[in-house]
Amino acid sequence: MHKFPERLKELRLEKKLTQSELAKQTGCKIVISPHMEEYRKADEGIGDYICYDLNPYDFVKLLSEAKYVCTDSFHGTVFSIITHRKFTTFYRELGQSTNSRIDNLLSTFGLADRLYKGKIEYCLTEIDYDAVDNILCEYRKESLSFFKEACSLADKSDNE
Repeated sequence: MHKFPERLKELRLEKKLTQSELAKQTGCKIVISPHMEEYRKADEGIGDYICYDLNPYDFVKLLSEAKYVCTDSFHGTVFSIITHRKFTTFYRELGQSTNSRIDNLLSTFGLADRLYKGKIEYCLTEIDYDAVDNILCEYRKESLSFFKEACSLADKSDNE
């Protein structure tokens, strides 16, 4: 039987309690998608609705229809931002850590306060998605400009 170190057990319990507190404060149901990367017995018994084997479309749809999102996933964080959800991101304790990508993403968009630091109140606060969208628009412009330049250079080298 696999035993989690005590600190990991405490962190998992804190996530469960945080999600339960959010549901209690908002009247929302907890919908989870456990075991996305590996089976974890600690994930059993969480949530009012459990979604297994979500395909990418259903994953994004689930996030886009949520009133609040609690996630430890980089992609869950990305799609919460894109779909303008209120959210809190937890650091992942086990499996492949995406913490540095999450830190970078949140700081890029001025959302570092969405990283869970012991208080669920941050998930309840509004996010200035106008400011986030302005930053995203600038990054999209830069990306498109880079792409056009790269394609232009590729065309020139093909003609030589």
